[in-house]
Formats: sequence, C-alpha cells, structure tokens
Amino acid sequence: DAGFPAAVARQHPGWDGVALLDCQQMAVAGDLPRCIRLLAHAWMEPGRPPLHPYLRGAARLRPDRSGHN
Repeated sequence: DAGFPAAVARQHPGWDGVALLDCQQMAVAGDLPRCIRLLAHAWMEPGRPPLHPYLRGAARLRPDRSGHN
C-alpha cells in the first residue's frame, strides 16, 4: 500500500510517455477517495501533444502532466 505499480514503471527511462493504468487499484495511503480513473486511446496527428485532463483534486495524481505543479 505504499505506491502504485504504474507510478514506479514511469520512473524507468523512456516510460514517462507510456500510457499506464493499474489493472486493480489498491488502497494507498493519501490516495483520492472515489476517484474514477480512465485510460483512453485515440489517434492523433504526429507531433500533436496530448492533453491530460486531470480535474480538481485528481491533478495531484500526476503533477508532471496536469499543469498544476
């Protein structure tokens, strides 16, 4: 209950841009209650950066992607 496997995987070189979602969310101390996580795949024009819509308190889940550092 100390961390999420996907968060650990993102620490490896080259994995920071890989879409990862844990298959079974476990209870981690300090996690958000009643948070719905969604992984969506979409085709985008090459070179177009993705927009990561972390809403409200969920922005603290991925401060590196949410623009709320």
